[in-house]
Parts: sequence; C-alpha cells; structure tokens
Amino acid sequence: MLFIFLLAVMFIASVVSTCCYIRKRLAKGNQDSTPWKWMAVGTWTCMFLVIFFNLFTLVSTGKVAVSTLMNEVQKSFKGEGFNIVNPFYDFHEMTVQRQAIEFQSSSNPKEKEHDPIQAMSRDNLIVDVEANCPFILNPIWAWWVYQNIGDDKIYVKGFVKPAARSALRDAIAKVTFLEAGTENREKLEIEMTKAFQLVLKNDLMKIGKGLNEEQAGEVFVILPVQLRKVLPPEKVQNSINEKVATDQDLQRQKTLTDIAEQIALRRTNEGQGISNLFAKLPKDITPKDMAGLLGAIAKKENADALMKAVETGQLKTVIFSNGPPVAIPAQ
Repeated sequence: MLFIFLLAVMFIASVVSTCCYIRKRLAKGNQDSTPWKWMAVGTWTCMFLVIFFNLFTLVSTGKVAVSTLMNEVQKSFKGEGFNIVNPFYDFHEMTVQRQAIEFQSSSNPKEKEHDPIQAMSRDNLIVDVEANCPFILNPIWAWWVYQNIGDDKIYVKGFVKPAARSALRDAIAKVTFLEAGTENREKLEIEMTKAFQLVLKNDLMKIGKGLNEEQAGEVFVILPVQLRKVLPPEKVQNSINEKVATDQDLQRQKTLTDIAEQIALRRTNEGQGISNLFAKLPKDITPKDMAGLLGAIAKKENADALMKAVETGQLKTVIFSNGPPVAIPAQ
C-alpha cells in the first residue's frame, strides 16, 4: 500500500512537471523552462528506479513469502532466495522450518518461556506433563494460513498451541498414571502424535474456508511428539516414593529371614550329623578319643571357612604350619 501511494505521488509530480516544462517551451517570450525540465527528469527517474528495485525480493532461509495486492492474498508463494516479482505486491514471510510447542511443568525465568500443562489420567489422577510437539508448515498452504489465521506469531500461539494442549490431554485421559509414566510410554507418544494431528485437522476444517478433510491434513506436517515427563502431584509422588522404599525394606527383611533360616537348617543338619556319628562309634571309646574327634571336626570347619574366605577374595592367602593356620588379609 505504501509503495502504491508513493508511486502515485511520484507519477503525479512527474506529469505536472512535464506539463509545466512543455507549457514553458511553447509559451511566447522565451521563458526559462530549465527548472521544470530537470524536475520532470528527476521525478520520472525516481519513479522508474523505485519500480525497478521492487521487481526483486529476497526471502530468508527457511521461509516462504506470501504475496498480497491491496490486502488480497495471492494463492501462491515465493521460495527462499532471490525472486523476480510483481512490484505492486507486498510480501510477508512465513516459517516453513521445524517448529515446536513446548510444555514444561516449571518455568525458568532465565530461559525461553514455557507454559505448564496439567491433564487427568484414566485413573482420575491429575498429572503434570512435560512434552515437545513439533510440526512443519506446508509451504503450499502458507497463503491459506496467512489469509485465514495470521502470520507466524499469530497462528502458532493462537491456533497450533491450543490444539497441542488439547491433544495431550486427550491422550493422557486414555491411560493410567503408571502406563503414562513407565509401562506404556512409547505407545503414549504415538497416541499423542495421532491426537495432535487429528485435533489440528478438525480445527482447520471448523474454520470453514474451503478445505476438505484431505486438504486439512496437508496444511501441517506433524512430527512425533517427544514425551519428557509425566509427574503426579507432590503428595502422590511422596506416597509412591514411600511405597517403593517400604517394598525395598520388606524385600531386604525377607532376604535376611531366608538367610537366617538357611543358617539354622545347616546347623540342625550339622548337629544331626554329629549325633549320627556318635551313634556309630564303638561303645568302648574313651573320653580322650572323643575329645580328639571333636577337635578334629572343629579344625576342619575352621579350615573350610578360611579356604572359602580366600576363594571369595576376603583373604589373600592362608599358611598352614604345625600350629593353627595363619590368614593374611587381602589388600
């Protein structure tokens, strides 16, 4: 619009100066027409230079340019780089690179702004969701989005972001908290991606500007949703942590009980073995021989224990001499 207004002003100035120059030349009395001559030359030159430089436009990398004439959007686009265009068109750049809607449960004021999102799971538990919803605008439909929704800032914040929020909530509502958190995470990401695509398509069709279902599905390319975290409220999270800690403690107590039972069983078997041994001894065995036998059994158990300690690395070596064995601790 500004270009057309300036062009109209320069055209009128050029025509007026040219007419004045011609009038001075045709008038009697040798009137000086030089100022009007140079004014006409200057205005015509400026007008043609303005038209010439507006024959070209440079589109930024990763964007396309949508053209308008008198606020009427043209159903085409110009790709990135250098383009020869109609000088009467206005151009508006639209991003066709990967963009993403990010939801984060807690915002850091030093970083890019993020909005928290809460959803209710199938087991009626409100959870905080952290996810990334990427998408790409189809260049072919950039003119339609600009005409019916707005430029990059408007359509991302006012159209795509609410659709992503609604899609995540719909997907979370179909699973329990445990499925969303650990057990069914990959499947949930797939469901979130499908829901995001479906909500966007339905919202585009609701605008009612000549898009059918197939065309509405082509406006945006939806990339896989990246699910970061699904966190319950703080009280629920503390309860889960306490339950896990209790389960671990119970498992530890069960293990200690099993070990104690095995030790008791081994000692019972040892005692039964010694009882059977004494039952089979000759009846004329002397107390001295009995004491020697018990000592030999005790030394064997001591030696077995030392050898087991060496094999497990608790001791470096064991030295047997005429006296009791000497154990050297491992370094």
